[in-house]
Amino acid sequence: MEKETLQAYTLRISQANRTELIVIIYELLLQDLQDAKGLLEDQAALNKKLYHACKCVNELITALDFRYELSYQLMRLYRYVNECIAKVKTTKENALLESAIATIDGLRVAFVEVAKQDKTGAMMTNTEQVYAGLTYSKGILNESIYSGNPSRGFQV
Repeated sequence: MEKETLQAYTLRISQANRTELIVIIYELLLQDLQDAKGLLEDQAALNKKLYHACKCVNELITALDFRYELSYQLMRLYRYVNECIAKVKTTKENALLESAIATIDGLRVAFVEVAKQDKTGAMMTNTEQVYAGLTYSKGILNESIYSGNPSRGFQV
């Protein structure tokens, strides 16, 4: 992942609530699966991408709240995606990746709509403030980070 992309995800994560974090994980998972499509011939690079994709699926599984019936259905879908990823490692079938991508993208679209309705605050409450705006750079958006608080991040 490029440095700018990583910084953008880091900023989004620091400002996200629970539902937005799930959307971000879906986006990261989709990126890994899309990248894996181009790496079917390079086993080492493919394994690295698929390993990261499995970690994303595992994060989605740990975020499930089994007090709700929907969690059981999501668990089945996540297990299916994990099975597709495992099979791709050996068969290198593009169709398996496409199926996993379609499944995750459908879930991502649904969670984007849910995230619009989620009015809870950010998970990380003690983070640096980021100010974005046009300054002296012609046509370039600059971001400034104010770090007046030396102890930032999660607070209990």
